[in-house]
Amino acid sequence: MMANFVANPRTAIQMNTIASRKMSIVPLLISALIYFNYHQTDPINQPPVMKNLLKEYDFIVIGGGSAGSVVANRLTENSEWNVLLLEAGGHESEITDVPALSIYLHDTKLNWQYRTQAQDSACQAMKDNRCCWPRGKVLGGSSVLNTMLYIRGNRRDFDQWESFGNPGWGYDDVLPYFKKSEDQRNPYLARNTKYHNTDITNNGKSTIQFYKKQVFAGGYLTIEDSSYKSSLAPAYLQAAEEMGYDIVDVNGKQQTGFAFFQYTMRSGTRCSAAKAFVRPFKFRKNFHLSLLSYVTRVLIDPSTKKAYGVEFIRNGRVETVFAKKEVILSAGAINTPQLLMLSGIGARNHLENLSIPVIQDSPGVGQNLQDHIGVGGLIFLVDYHISLKTSFLTNLNAILEYIINKKGPLTSSIGLEVVGFLSSKNVNQTDDWPDMEFMITSATINNAPDVVGSAFCLTEDFYNEVYGDIINHDSFSIIPMILRPKSRGYIKLKSKNPLDYPLIYHNYLTNPDDVRVLREGVKAAIAFAETSSLKRLGARFHSKPLPNCKHLPIFTDEYWECAIRQFTMTIYHMSCTAKMGPRSDPMAVYDLQRKSLKIVEAFLRLVKKRKNLHIALNAQVWKVLFNADKEATGMEFLSDGVKQTVRSDQFTTIVNLLFAKPPLLSGIRLKEHLEELADPSGVYPDIQFHFLPSSINSDNESVSKFIGLRDSVYNTVFKPLKNTDSWTILPLLLKPKSSGWIRLKSRNPLIHPDIIPNYFGCQSFPFATNEYWECAIRQFTFTIYHPVGTCKMGPRNDSTAVVDPKLRVYDVKGLRVTNPSIMPTIVNRNTNAPVITIGEKASDTFKED
Repeated sequence: MMANFVANPRTAIQMNTIASRKMSIVPLLISALIYFNYHQTDPINQPPVMKNLLKEYDFIVIGGGSAGSVVANRLTENSEWNVLLLEAGGHESEITDVPALSIYLHDTKLNWQYRTQAQDSACQAMKDNRCCWPRGKVLGGSSVLNTMLYIRGNRRDFDQWESFGNPGWGYDDVLPYFKKSEDQRNPYLARNTKYHNTDITNNGKSTIQFYKKQVFAGGYLTIEDSSYKSSLAPAYLQAAEEMGYDIVDVNGKQQTGFAFFQYTMRSGTRCSAAKAFVRPFKFRKNFHLSLLSYVTRVLIDPSTKKAYGVEFIRNGRVETVFAKKEVILSAGAINTPQLLMLSGIGARNHLENLSIPVIQDSPGVGQNLQDHIGVGGLIFLVDYHISLKTSFLTNLNAILEYIINKKGPLTSSIGLEVVGFLSSKNVNQTDDWPDMEFMITSATINNAPDVVGSAFCLTEDFYNEVYGDIINHDSFSIIPMILRPKSRGYIKLKSKNPLDYPLIYHNYLTNPDDVRVLREGVKAAIAFAETSSLKRLGARFHSKPLPNCKHLPIFTDEYWECAIRQFTMTIYHMSCTAKMGPRSDPMAVYDLQRKSLKIVEAFLRLVKKRKNLHIALNAQVWKVLFNADKEATGMEFLSDGVKQTVRSDQFTTIVNLLFAKPPLLSGIRLKEHLEELADPSGVYPDIQFHFLPSSINSDNESVSKFIGLRDSVYNTVFKPLKNTDSWTILPLLLKPKSSGWIRLKSRNPLIHPDIIPNYFGCQSFPFATNEYWECAIRQFTFTIYHPVGTCKMGPRNDSTAVVDPKLRVYDVKGLRVTNPSIMPTIVNRNTNAPVITIGEKASDTFKED
């Protein structure tokens, strides 16, 4: 019977594209969806496309993505304003509704399929050393391709933006806009109305009971849990609690901790920005939609610097449409700076080199590019059939369960189940502003070789060598992500031809602090998998060395730096390329006061600094300085190869002296040892027990390597008990009488001292140097595609700012930007929710102006 089904043209295109994966699920699922859900595939559900456009509109919105969809909706609430929405792509298809199929969309026409320029600092495992950057070329933008994760970011992200001269962008200002768009359908989270908009009613009476009978009347964007969770999911949260973390609402008061992901889903299907914000108002008479419309430039009067129209290609012809009030540029972190530069707004030298007439010299356009990246391919094998494998999705029962009930494994967001927010040692642990994230997935790269490897642009040689021997083995993966990267990339034009893709330079891991954070994240991920909650499932790290890192001892800092640079992973959070900021920010692209051109993109996150705190990194202190009265007056140190001296009129504190060289004490020597103290009660224990839920024989030899245990000892005593359930008691000596010492190796302060621990006459064992981890990180770098910041928001005195806090392009009238490119800095986590909120807040700003 299914062989007689006929898909509509949109579906047929997608089927032909994806069927090349040799996955029988796709044509079967499409046919079944059309048969059982014909009322959903009826074109009436899609907003109509206007064939004959007006010559002039009040507002023209360029880009129908997460922010553009919101802006078009909110502006047309005023019936006196005519609004045109221009989108380069077409409509969504039935396939895009299915959460588990999102990764299959990367090789379709719904994706711009950007590739970064080859750089040695990261993405070494990718074809030609070029990272894949999928971006949505479809009504709904990247909300049609993404993994539907709904995370707003941290309150301090937005407070930072405000502190850098962007009034109205603090957390208390943007929280109402997050709530305005949200329809939260988790009844537990719904009770917290301070952070969630969930007008849950039962026949008009507020209630939190009778979940099946509740009516959710919140915002347009539906947020709900996936109906499917693997058997691994509870173990992740148990492991988090075992490590001392709270289970939290990551969009609530506290972000540090672990939680199940919240998704932009509606009844088991994707809730894209188009479905949420465009379809509900598709019949408003003052709204016109034009799809497959490729914008080539914004028309700006060079004398008045006012944007007055848009030029675009549709049906193979160049068309022009004019704007009475403003042009709103919402084309994402890549296309937005490209269009600004093509329109004459950008760095003068760059535009003149391409013979583009300069309308406004704005050096911040395309700069400040930021993204969330992580370490890909950290696979942990398990002994039970409990992970989400391809066979689960191709199972006929799973397909029918999804078609009929919208439940089952096809509602899974490619296995992403639990998120964790952690703080590295580089940040204040009590600030609740974590700088690391764990994305934990029960669907791993080794279980879909024909799809995942291609989606990440991995070379076949790399994939086969690292994962070939564990294909289809049950496993889970932890992806450590850096939330506040310091590395900055940029975008520039390849030519003045608007059809040429721009040149993208990611500059991942060019700041060594980013490497250090990711290296710490890798170690934390391995420790997470060593918890008893996961070890009882047989969890063990797939430790096969990566090709570029074989020459380095595994598990050292040098190795991990190499690995991070080889498999660099992004979750596509590119942003900040058109920075928002006050007029005083010379790099801001948008300011608060410019009119007519506005930009709404992923937010710009800045770094707040304390004026009374100065920090010198990479500074090696040589000695403390004293006056004649033996008072410490300062210190002498080496910073970036230069000898420097600093004085203090209060006091000098010396820390971290456990392995400090004697010269640091500058002639201070102990006259005699302190007398041994005794507890007056007479209770003075000298032995301590540490109880551990695992042991040397069950850790895959990790601990034995850590402590430097000889192979002969391990093989004789512990190997016969390998993987046997066990636990350990460590008796520790509290009052040792053996004493070690530290002595100089030479007078050179840059040479490490000799350390003689004198533990029972044994020698210390070198372990896990920083150099190894840095090398590993650069090899196995991973991004989740969150580029932001290429049209940065900031004050006028910020030379990198492109727009002001009202998203107006500096010194250009009638042009604003609304997309992730305006973010001064990237937010803590996924950019989709902040981009939607940018659209909400921007819409109110436009109305007020």
